[in-house]
Amino acid sequence: MFTRAAFQIPDMDRQRQVLNRVADLLDDGTLTSTLTTTLDGFTPENLARAHEMSETNRSVGKTVVTR
Repeated sequence: MFTRAAFQIPDMDRQRQVLNRVADLLDDGTLTSTLTTTLDGFTPENLARAHEMSETNRSVGKTVVTR
């Protein structure tokens, strides 16, 4: 998906179309996000916590650390 942006290929607009379609599918429930954990604040503590969660190999889904 990021090849277009990285290499500035002729059909750059296609990436916008694809991302908009994915957003629509997420909005209507056809696709579901794999996000399961959100850690609020880009702090050393939250980064350490996210890393710990990843190291356990028991974390299911995606973890996001917000700004």
